[in-house]
Amino acid sequence: MTIIHILIVLFTILILFQVFSNVCSLREGLEDKPDSTPGYSGYDKDKTAYMLAQKNSANIQVIHDQLKQLTDFKTTMDKIADQVTTNTSNITTIVNAQTQASSEYTGVSPPSPSSAQTPSSPS
Repeated sequence: MTIIHILIVLFTILILFQVFSNVCSLREGLEDKPDSTPGYSGYDKDKTAYMLAQKNSANIQVIHDQLKQLTDFKTTMDKIADQVTTNTSNITTIVNAQTQASSEYTGVSPPSPSSAQTPSSPS
């Protein structure tokens, strides 16, 4: 009987420890440290013209950096589009060579895609 009481106390302590450690460590992903990268910041109407000009300059720099990232992204997408075009032509060449080789080995030419019959739909 004492072993059961000891096990109950032990498991109760373990459960309470888990609950306590999880409750004390709950926080959002970026809650405990601010973002280190500068970003767009709003304007205060009570500031002087010089301070507003500085803030405007910083915001313009942020927008400029974001546009530069978009330009780099467009360059990457253009490269990918060129590679897709090259891959498409290479695949077409491989399929044509495979079709020609299979027709040479079998003596039967495969039907062209335009002459292939589509199955009729049941009505």
